[in-house]
Amino acid sequence: LSAPRMLGWLHHPNTENFPSKAVLAKLQARKFFKPPKFFTFESNPDSHGKAHKIFCAVYLPPKSFKPPYKAIVSVYGGPEVQTVMNQWTLTCDIRAQLLALKGFLVLKCDNRGT
Repeated sequence: LSAPRMLGWLHHPNTENFPSKAVLAKLQARKFFKPPKFFTFESNPDSHGKAHKIFCAVYLPPKSFKPPYKAIVSVYGGPEVQTVMNQWTLTCDIRAQLLALKGFLVLKCDNRGT
């Protein structure tokens, strides 16, 4: 079965040179919104000898792109929030999805979280 076509709205931010407007875009649901793959690894031990679990999400380019891939790494190491979770917000990350469609491997990692 082929993916059904869907219409989606993309919102452009309001700037002096690019006024706020919504643009109707044709998106193919399965082709565009592929959920990332999740994995974890252990960090090097800290000064107290404790290793920490690092949570990661990876967006892979389509199979038409051949390895080795160029990679873009997005690290959030701020306090109070863990951003790599199995939630819709990661699947609908437009920047990560577009970069993957352009052939980049996009890796998002949470530092230690809280």
